[in-house]
Amino acid sequence: MNLPTWSLLPIVLALLLLGYGLGRWAASRRGRRPLPGDWPLMGRPVLNTEERRALRMLREALPQH
Repeated sequence: MNLPTWSLLPIVLALLLLGYGLGRWAASRRGRRPLPGDWPLMGRPVLNTEERRALRMLREALPQH
């Protein structure tokens, strides 16, 4: 069977739409939990102890930078 390439386009588009629809359907069946009202966030230092020590050493060695 020798079909021109352009005649396969509707088949490919139909398969893509079917896959998209099935993905959306599966996602809707799983359901989505609501977002929490209170986020348990905690602040933390940007650099750990070793990194702060290394930065301090660099600042002492290269004060102009």
